[in-house]
Amino acid sequence: MLAMLPQDLDASAKEKGALVRKRVVKSAAVLLRLMLAYGFCGLSLRETAAWADGSKICSVSDVALLKRFKKSVAWLGHLLAQMLEERAKLCLSDIGKYRLRIVDATSVCRPGSKGSDFKVHLGLDLRLFAVDHVALTDAKGGETLSRIPAGEGEVFVCDRAYGHRKGIWSVVKAGSEVIVRISWLTLSLLHPDGSRFDILQELSALRDNETGDFPVAIEPCEREGIPSVPGRLVALRRDEKDVEKARRRVRKEAQRKGKTPDKRSLAACEYVFVFTTLPVEDISARRVLEIYRLRWQIELVFRRMKSIAGLDELAAKDDELCRAAILAKLLAILLVEDVSLRLGAFSP
Repeated sequence: MLAMLPQDLDASAKEKGALVRKRVVKSAAVLLRLMLAYGFCGLSLRETAAWADGSKICSVSDVALLKRFKKSVAWLGHLLAQMLEERAKLCLSDIGKYRLRIVDATSVCRPGSKGSDFKVHLGLDLRLFAVDHVALTDAKGGETLSRIPAGEGEVFVCDRAYGHRKGIWSVVKAGSEVIVRISWLTLSLLHPDGSRFDILQELSALRDNETGDFPVAIEPCEREGIPSVPGRLVALRRDEKDVEKARRRVRKEAQRKGKTPDKRSLAACEYVFVFTTLPVEDISARRVLEIYRLRWQIELVFRRMKSIAGLDELAAKDDELCRAAILAKLLAILLVEDVSLRLGAFSP
């Protein structure tokens, strides 16, 4: 494992305040073993202390571990960033015209919580099928493309939570493209001549399972310094079975909030529509929708992270200790992915 991590562990641990004095815990490698035993293997603080003593790694109390782990958050974040930086260099060697990246976020809760406490924001490179971006925020850290580092030749594939003007402009400005699902009211769209584009009215002419491709532009916002962003609205009219399933979800959500479902929301259930900045000469409308369907791959990644790696299994209530545990899990997940990639190259 150490060969797959940055080589300056002791120096970085000292710089980030995780290991200033080497008394009981003699090295950064030892500290990392303790962090992975606690965060990734699911041991409690007492069990970690007992395991460390029984394995003759070090003799330390659970209280001392608590203090050390809370001071290790910045260091673990630094290690994650360095590993992701190395992956970014590998991804830049992509031979295709576009590099597909799926982005999404998932919630993590501490024990006894009645809601979300933390959010893990993730980017997935589809060429390597490996995580290429990680950010940990509190529950108020909303999903936005402006949080994701972007570069030329990248295509971000994301769901409705990311379908907002500011985030889309942030990645387009960096030279990237987007395929983002939107709702009928999240984006103000214009015709190429500047007149208002009414999504439901324009799509009403589509027949069942027919695909539509409309040139549009996102309305500019002078207050935020966002210009008009040209693109395409790609839509598919669903068959009746899928429409009814979508309407049931809308009615259920409205009932949960004690509201009556909006007629336009029920009408929008007849379609799947995404906004993309990809030029029509490079990619057809059908192909845009096929790429968007790949977004579900990141849901499978989250499912594996939670069911196998225990990402959402927190034993702590202290904020900093929770952050340390989550970052330790994420670091271990990256290491497991690296092992898998190496094994795949060695024996396909």
